Amino acid sequence: MSNPDSFLLDDIVIEVIRSARRKTLSIEVGHFGVKARAPMRMRHSAIVEFVSTKQDWIEGHLAVLPELKPDLKLESGAELLFNGSAFSLSVVQGSSKPVYLSSDSVVVPIKQSHLSSEKTVSNKLIRWYKSAAYEELEQKVAIYSRLMNIPSNKSLSVNVRDYKRRWGSCDSKGGLSFNWRIIQAPIEVLDYVVVHELAHCHEFNHSKRFWNIVAQQMPNWKERQRWLHSHGAELYRL
Repeated sequence: MSNPDSFLLDDIVIEVIRSARRKTLSIEVGHFGVKARAPMRMRHSAIVEFVSTKQDWIEGHLAVLPELKPDLKLESGAELLFNGSAFSLSVVQGSSKPVYLSSDSVVVPIKQSHLSSEKTVSNKLIRWYKSAAYEELEQKVAIYSRLMNIPSNKSLSVNVRDYKRRWGSCDSKGGLSFNWRIIQAPIEVLDYVVVHELAHCHEFNHSKRFWNIVAQQMPNWKERQRWLHSHGAELYRL
């Protein structure tokens, strides 16, 4: 365990993630492991004690995690997700045209190079997803920032990143970063991620007031959050 604050609960690795803006301790269980998100100054022994009382809950959630699908084999016929809908991958040889979306396919034209066909398809496809994600997220941020009356001292900016364990982030100046993979999810789930991050422009924490701000804009946010918990790992197949 590279994190010196992490510990074992029997044979379960508990990764401790500390944050200066967090006031309470919470536990997350997912395909990427078990995380205890704790306030910066909370004693390690207090974290261990609390997590230990939740061992049955943790083991129960680990037992019902849906089975992970294998990584996508990027060849014609593979199923891709875009805005929550399934499309068939169509690889077209002998062309350097950009990737484009047809009625039922994502078409990826490629030319022979020193890279394998699958690597070339992967590179072009991810660039296309990132571009589409940026365009969609920029529009959504513009819409929801007005609806949520984001303070004028927040210089909102949008970035798309290759996060491994999060869907978005917001810094104290209003700099927003999003995981490009969210463009694969249903649009209402993408909306939730945008609203969640924008809410941090009002409350830089996950307090009750923060969740009230999210709920005011999106009363059914828990349903959208549950979709991410249940299906988020599928978006990492690419």
